[in-house]
Order: sequence, then structure tokens, then C-alpha cells
Amino acid sequence: MRAPTIAAVILAAAVPLTACSGDSRATPQASLDCTDPKITHVEWVKRCQQPARNRADDKKPAKKPSEQPLSVGDSDTFDFTDSYTEKKTTFKVTVNEIKYIGQSAADDTTTPAEGQYVRLGITLKNVGQNKAHLLTYGQLEWEDRDSAAQDATTLNTPEGPELDTKYKPGQTVTGRPILDVPERGGVLNYTDGDGFTIKLPK
Repeated sequence: MRAPTIAAVILAAAVPLTACSGDSRATPQASLDCTDPKITHVEWVKRCQQPARNRADDKKPAKKPSEQPLSVGDSDTFDFTDSYTEKKTTFKVTVNEIKYIGQSAADDTTTPAEGQYVRLGITLKNVGQNKAHLLTYGQLEWEDRDSAAQDATTLNTPEGPELDTKYKPGQTVTGRPILDVPERGGVLNYTDGDGFTIKLPK
């Protein structure tokens, strides 16, 4: 009687071990989905964390076009809020000309340039829904990789339309302000609203 009893005890103890071993083989960690609660932390980090980061990176917004420097012939749009009415609208800017000029070519210039005069031909169009008074004086800054931003605007404007004015929706102005930059190259940043950036040639 004692021998069958011992055999039965051994058999009963072996059954759960067999069942556990069978479950482990049936659901190995490598086959579990990343959302399965049975997946271990180590396995999740190894297989699921990096893809999740990659998916998050894919959802990041694309770089704003206004952050891409414009050259002659390029256009871009930027949001602008009127400082008086606090109403927002959208402007389209087109770069028509970038030309370095000498002292004699700068109309109405009575003092030498601190650096280098550059004539900037641009077209501004209100493509939004609200009227806005846009100003460029004091809002155009020059910088390059080594030099911090500094004001480049002047009061020197050749004959022609003024960019600094009130724009109703659909209205356009093409102007040619003369700017004073420290040297050739670098970029010009329009700092009001979302702004835009223009790359200057060397």
C-alpha cells in the first residue's frame, strides 16, 4: 500500500510542472504582442520601445516653410497679427531681387554704410481674411553663423511704393528697401509674426 501512495504523490506533483512547461512553450515572449499584459518589461523594452519612439518621431510636425531661407524667386507665407486691432491674417512674401549696391547707388543716402548696402526687392500680399498694418522698419535683422542678430533696416528707400502700410485682404505691395548689413552673406530675418528668412549671397 505504501508504494502506490508514494507513486501517486509523485505523479500529482509532476502534473502542474508539466502544465507550466507547456504554457511557456505555447506563449513564448517573442510571440507576444507589445500590448499583451503577459509580456515582460525586458522583452517590451527590447522589441517595443524603439519602434514606439520611431512612431512618435514620425508624428512630429514638419519644419515650417518660414524657417527655410528664401532666395530670389522663392515665395513663402507667414502669419501676422496687427498690433493695433490684434486681428490675425496671413501674408505671402516673394523675393524678387537681392543686390549689393555702392554708396552712390543708394538713393537719399547721406551717410556711409556701416557695413554693406543691399537692396532687397520683395512683394508682400495679404492673402488672409483681415486688414493689417505691416511694418518692416526695425523688424529686419541680419545674422550669420558667427555673428548675433542685429538691426539691418535703414530709412533709405528708393522711389517706389512703401512696404510699411495698411494691407486689406488681397492687396499687394512691391518695394525695394535698402538695408545696411555688416558684410556679404548671412541671412535676413523678418521678426514680426511668424516671420521669414532670406538668404543673402556672398
